[in-house]
Amino acid sequence: MRSPRYHRLARLGIAGCAVALVAAASPVGQAFAGPVRTEAAALVADPAATVNTIVQTGAGNNFPGAQAPFGSIQWSPNTKRRGAGGNYRHNDDQLRGYGLTALAGPGCGAMGDDPILPMIGGAPADINATMTTLDHSSEIATAGYYSAKSSNGQIRTELTTTQRSGIARITYPATTQAAVLVKLRDSQQQREADGSSARIVGNNEIIGNTTSGHFCGDKATYVVHFNMVFDRPFTSAKILGDAAKPGGIFLTFDTTAAPVLQAKVGLSFVSDAGARLNRQTENPGWDFDKVRTATRDKWNQYLRRIEIAGGTAAEQTVFYSNLYHQLNHPNVVSDVNGQYIGYDNAVHTVAPGQRAHYQNFSGWDTYHNQASLAALIAPAETGDMATSLKQAYDQAGAIPQWGFMNSFNGVMIGDSAPAIVAEFRAFGARSIDDKALLADLVKQARTDNRVRRNTTGYDRLGYTVNDPSLTIEWTQQDFALSRLAYALGDKVNGDFLAKRALNWKNIFDPQTGLLSPRNADGTFTHVQPGDQKPYVEGSAAQYRFQVPTDQPALAKLLGGNDATNRLLDDLFLSFNNEKPTRAFLTNEFSQGQQWFYNWTGRPSSTQSTVHRWLTTTYGNNCCTYPNNDDLGTMSAQYVWATMGIYPQHLGTADVVLNSPTFTKVVIHLTSGRTLTINAPQASNSNYYIQSLKVNGVASTKTWLPGAMFTNGGTVDFTLGASPTSWGSGPGDAPPSYDGVR
Repeated sequence: MRSPRYHRLARLGIAGCAVALVAAASPVGQAFAGPVRTEAAALVADPAATVNTIVQTGAGNNFPGAQAPFGSIQWSPNTKRRGAGGNYRHNDDQLRGYGLTALAGPGCGAMGDDPILPMIGGAPADINATMTTLDHSSEIATAGYYSAKSSNGQIRTELTTTQRSGIARITYPATTQAAVLVKLRDSQQQREADGSSARIVGNNEIIGNTTSGHFCGDKATYVVHFNMVFDRPFTSAKILGDAAKPGGIFLTFDTTAAPVLQAKVGLSFVSDAGARLNRQTENPGWDFDKVRTATRDKWNQYLRRIEIAGGTAAEQTVFYSNLYHQLNHPNVVSDVNGQYIGYDNAVHTVAPGQRAHYQNFSGWDTYHNQASLAALIAPAETGDMATSLKQAYDQAGAIPQWGFMNSFNGVMIGDSAPAIVAEFRAFGARSIDDKALLADLVKQARTDNRVRRNTTGYDRLGYTVNDPSLTIEWTQQDFALSRLAYALGDKVNGDFLAKRALNWKNIFDPQTGLLSPRNADGTFTHVQPGDQKPYVEGSAAQYRFQVPTDQPALAKLLGGNDATNRLLDDLFLSFNNEKPTRAFLTNEFSQGQQWFYNWTGRPSSTQSTVHRWLTTTYGNNCCTYPNNDDLGTMSAQYVWATMGIYPQHLGTADVVLNSPTFTKVVIHLTSGRTLTINAPQASNSNYYIQSLKVNGVASTKTWLPGAMFTNGGTVDFTLGASPTSWGSGPGDAPPSYDGVR
């Protein structure tokens, strides 16, 4: 395993899981094989009710707890064996507590701050070792709500949240020893030197803060502050451990007459006072069900921006569960008063017109498809995210390629911000000042800095020495940035970047047909398809097709379409790195490769490959998905593909086509119009495109222009059980860009 600068740790590892129990409206444990679709099926009326937040909590390392869209707080169970970032394992029945923060499958340990453990009995001697049983069969896990029994079924805990606060409803047996243990030093990556503090205020309020961080081995930290109040007085309250660095707060309550205890918590990454203000402002009453309903309604506001009909019940649940993941991160880190901690570790206030400041940009991952999907369904919020990236540049002189909280950690390679911002804008989001942001992105792309190191040498040689993965990353970012420059009227930089985006050709080794390491003197190191060094999280064979904007040029270098198709057929014999010469579609660098056949005259192979990949890789359970979700990225790939479209060209809204999973998809656009995708024959056996109409006109094009996402329209698929020659004509392929606008 390479150093964390180039890799996220513990990238793989498949844990066996039992199937989750979810809300009554959600199907339980269904695989994709199931009931056939009914014709003229209705659009899903309540998508939030279909969400199963247990999905991808296994190797995907998502978290099942309660969160509002892009919320600061993720109130979620921390199990004894923690998934990286998600802090949860579905096959682990030991509960550390319900943590206030989590990160959806980043590949490194993170967060899980201040777990709050309902229990029965006296104060523990070993705070962090104290756990209770968690009954997974009792879990109800859906959008904005989580509930489970613990302590051998004696305690039921229900959780729901607002953006910056949460409310818990805890049902105990009748006892004078009902207790709440708040663990101040049990974050996933906390170190001994990290600080903590605690105060007991009056007879029903506690205040505390915890220093945490160290993402992927980094030294950087953040501080999470909380303020918690209860709906009745404690019978006793005690701060546990070292007074200078307390380890916990232990509270007891008498539930002999009233078994239900409620607690409200406010969270802030700025100050204790901010945590209290967030709680008081967003969660002023004691009506748990009112908060739960309001948060569910908020989820539906976003989820209904893409409506679906048809498919099996399980497919509908997996669709909306994956769409839900698009709205977990990045996170709001500013308080209700607008204050936040910037990348210079100083307190700042959001800009006029900016609703919130966001952090946690898993850039190396999300630029491929998650950024575009987030912008499609949440353009106002992603506009603020773009502004937040501009603020990172203003505060630190660069935008991190993977920004965890308010820190640069260098955890992955490349320069992801250009594609993220370009995707945001292409799909309708606007920052406060896109032109100023473009200027920063261009400067970062064209100068030597902490993110793009040695651009001088790169421009001289046309590649990074012995680092093909980095060359491939930069070519993709340059292409995306060229589209953003053109969109904002900067032809000079657009032309320069479009040309530099062709640097992938400089690492094509004609002897091996691979994108290969190249020495400073121009000679190649001849690698084999299965070689994994010096590639980042992949092999030479898996990186060969990562040229998402110039497929015909690559196919020509590989010997033409027939030769290219043979290589693709071999690559897609399996999908999850079962062999280094096979595909690795569950890792971000290779996303989009399964649509390559649309350029090589065999789009039916894209249709069959995408269908086989979807139906064998994703499921309505904890553990079918075999790799980290990486803050919604792998979920985004699923959502796009099941709609029958994919955003292949970074920085544009053009999409390439495959066969839809659902009989109908209605996308509500920023313009107020709709894009409707009809596929009435869609089923698990009918996944080959027979014909297509776009706005009522027959089309053999294997792509849709980006204008469809502004103007709206109707796309009608006719699907069947056998492959056809549809879309295989010489003029049917999607656009490609060989250094021209």
